[in-house]
Amino acid sequence: MLTIDVAGLHIGIDNRYPYLERQCRDYLGSKTPDFTVSATEAQLDEELRFGAHSRGYLESICVYREIARRLPDYGAFVMHAAVVEKDGVAYAFTAPSGTGKTTHLRLWLEQFPQAVTLNGDKPILRRMSRGFCACGTPWTGREKLGCNRIAPLGGICFLHRGEENKIRPVQGGQMLQEMMRQVYLPHQEELIDRLFPLLDELMTTVPLFTMECNMEPQAAQMSCTAMERVTAGAGT
Repeated sequence: MLTIDVAGLHIGIDNRYPYLERQCRDYLGSKTPDFTVSATEAQLDEELRFGAHSRGYLESICVYREIARRLPDYGAFVMHAAVVEKDGVAYAFTAPSGTGKTTHLRLWLEQFPQAVTLNGDKPILRRMSRGFCACGTPWTGREKLGCNRIAPLGGICFLHRGEENKIRPVQGGQMLQEMMRQVYLPHQEELIDRLFPLLDELMTTVPLFTMECNMEPQAAQMSCTAMERVTAGAGT
């Protein structure tokens, strides 16, 4: 049994294998959990259908899914995105796997020495007193890019590959389908009912962008300039 502090929450994990203790070492806490999750051996067996991995790794996958199911009760959800923090503001880049969001994140790190990776794959976005924030988690993807930080969310950019770099702001309604594909959706109807108002609020209060980009440094320069300009205007 361990407790982790993530996204301003104290989460208990009733684990069977030591893998999670190693994975979560930078997030360990000692306060009374807001809620506790666990994974059954049957759930781990089910995950084996998608590839052979250690039981500890499979437990980690199942546990994070259980955490994601509970998050809407706390004004939060898991999003498939890479998040970079620059000058105290977080910017999320989301796209289907293989599109190049991690590459775009690395371009930001190369171009802006003060930037840090908040999470490379599965951050938590949570509505907090200062608005929506991006939160680091121990679940950082294959590249293991991330840190235990929380920063106000200055914008979300939907990436698409292109020969030339083009970025423009968009309204939430235009991106709803793409957003839904990148957010963990619980199966229980009552949890979905809690999640949808959160997504609606996010998409009406956080600046959204769509971008066609290549893998050149100019892509990071363009996205940074566009997103920071809108964020500054919004007073984030």
